[in-house]
Amino acid sequence: GRSETTARDTFFYYVKNNLHAVRQGKWKLALPGRKAFFDYALDSVPVTSPQLYDLEHDVSETTDLAGERPDVVDRLLKLAETARQDIGDIDQPGKNARAWLR
Repeated sequence: GRSETTARDTFFYYVKNNLHAVRQGKWKLALPGRKAFFDYALDSVPVTSPQLYDLEHDVSETTDLAGERPDVVDRLLKLAETARQDIGDIDQPGKNARAWLR
C-alpha cells in the first residue's frame, strides 16, 4: 500500500562504520571530519564544517544553509552524537554496536 507517512523520518548515513551525515525530514546534515571512503562516496571538497541541505528544494545538495538555520544544525548534531553513542563511529564503537570494523 501507499502512505503519506513513512515508518521513520530520521536516517544516519554511514560508509561502513564512519558516520557521514544525518537526515531528518527534509534536512540533511553532512558531518565534518569524515575519514573513510573506501573508493566511493568521495567529497569533491572536504567537509570541514557541518553542511545543511534542504532536500525538498535542493536534491543536488548545492546550497549550504547551515549559516541560515543554526537551530536545525544543532538538532541534527545532537542526533549524530546520539548515533555515535548508540551505533558508533569510526573512532569509537557504540554501546549497541553488533560488530566493529577496524
